[in-house]
Amino acid sequence: MKHVTKRLLGFSLALLLLFGCLTMGGAAVSELAPMLTTEQRLTTVKPQAADELMFNEDGTYKLIQVTDTQEILLTSTMTKDFLKWVAAERNPDLFVLTGDNISAGGLNGSMLTSFNRQIINTSIDNLMKIFDDIAIPTTMVLGNHDTESTGVTRWQEVQRYMDHPSYVGYAAAGADDSPSKHWGTHNLLINDSKLADVEQPVTDAEGNPVDADGDGISDTEIVKKPVPLFALWMFDSGDYVEGGYNCVSETQVRWFTQTNNALGKLPSLAFQHIVVQEIFDVLPKAAAEQAIKTPLAVTDEEVSVLFADGTDTGLKKHVVTVTQAEVLNEGYTTQHFASATKAEAVKYEYAEQELDRTNSEGGTYKEKVVTQSEYLNPGFVAANGSYYKVSYYKTPYELPVGAKGVVAETPCPSYQNHGQYTALTAAGNVQAMFFGHDHVNTFEIPTPSGMKLINTPTTGFGSYGSRDTRGVRVITLIREKDEAGEYTGNITFETELVTYADYAKAQGSLTATLSDWRLSMMNKGSGFMVLDWITFAPWIWFFKLLGL
Repeated sequence: MKHVTKRLLGFSLALLLLFGCLTMGGAAVSELAPMLTTEQRLTTVKPQAADELMFNEDGTYKLIQVTDTQEILLTSTMTKDFLKWVAAERNPDLFVLTGDNISAGGLNGSMLTSFNRQIINTSIDNLMKIFDDIAIPTTMVLGNHDTESTGVTRWQEVQRYMDHPSYVGYAAAGADDSPSKHWGTHNLLINDSKLADVEQPVTDAEGNPVDADGDGISDTEIVKKPVPLFALWMFDSGDYVEGGYNCVSETQVRWFTQTNNALGKLPSLAFQHIVVQEIFDVLPKAAAEQAIKTPLAVTDEEVSVLFADGTDTGLKKHVVTVTQAEVLNEGYTTQHFASATKAEAVKYEYAEQELDRTNSEGGTYKEKVVTQSEYLNPGFVAANGSYYKVSYYKTPYELPVGAKGVVAETPCPSYQNHGQYTALTAAGNVQAMFFGHDHVNTFEIPTPSGMKLINTPTTGFGSYGSRDTRGVRVITLIREKDEAGEYTGNITFETELVTYADYAKAQGSLTATLSDWRLSMMNKGSGFMVLDWITFAPWIWFFKLLGL
């Protein structure tokens, strides 16, 4: 009943919002692109602007990561004003949206397919209008909430983004495994600020070499071409699989490795929505004796094994009794992503034997008996037919040496793992992976390979967040110079968070912040969470007034 009520409320709200959009002069509502054949679907057209991204003359290139805006239909005034303010203040070269850009939850049901497409279409249009208006190139990947509606695939949403003039993303050929599971994975190259003179053969309209003077040597010409210096890898981490969230697939990992090698392993950054499992490998673990309040208490008694009729087989078995469940001390938690072998996890394996029996008529037959029992060792769990080793952590999560930010909520990766982290670290040229998904995490954690794992908190007002961290991450690429002022070829990056609180405080006017809040409430209605009101502009203004 709870789920039915939730869906009815979501449907009613969607109808109300659609009516409001149509009557208030919102973006025109139109159908998403029609379904195409597989061959048409896999034909990728990269926007020309994607090949025109260049470092600035001062050797910098600035990105702004926007994540988890989770807008539906009408983008909130606060989100729009904040992003426009950030653009004016920081002058970025590229916006990067890392998933849950819209929130499609609640728009389910087979009879709602056409209606869902209209809602999703308008939601994307209103969000992308922000970046179209300020004319700053924008790329994105999808998250788990973007395609929760019935009848709308990831491919359809990517196509809608590609209709916008500011959008420079695309779906790289061969990068994704399925238009419904993963779509929109691609890479972007950041080129030198100066074009290079490149000598190339002259060809005719059919692509054949030209030898105008007939000397047997093909003619050549000097052309200006961009020189790639840096790469951005945009991975669609999917939405859901059985048991939890999805992750980057084997197909995507293989595409990365092949493309990265072909490009000569340019220094690069990677972006996606869902964090990788390996985040728990770099967070400091707690000792089991610290975390466990009441360890497993196990009795192990050896007893005789009997046949079904009660006669003794002459064999022994272990009867194992767990008298106490594992209870964690307050302030500790567990995670289990590291696969274990059955030999590690199981103390006693089942051992079945066939023993000869004699029936009443003197005939013989075989009877199976179990001579051992099986149970899990402390510190291991079994799930979906696999075994995992449990790791213990102190909460709030502690950060390793050299890390920044906070782990304010438990990271939520997939239970599946297709080797993405291993491939990126093995490549050696990916300096950091950037995530969203977990709305109040702001960590920047170095890994043993030197690659960093970085989480950016939620930007928008469509879901939970923190008054202190809701915002964007500014990422500045910097070409290093030697003492003579010449570029060395090394490119590093710096990051910082810019929050909505920074924006509200910069306004210096209660009237302005109240106006934003009022308009957003009118547009979004019950889409705002009551518990999140502390993050809204009027409260931030009052906190500023009180010096908090």
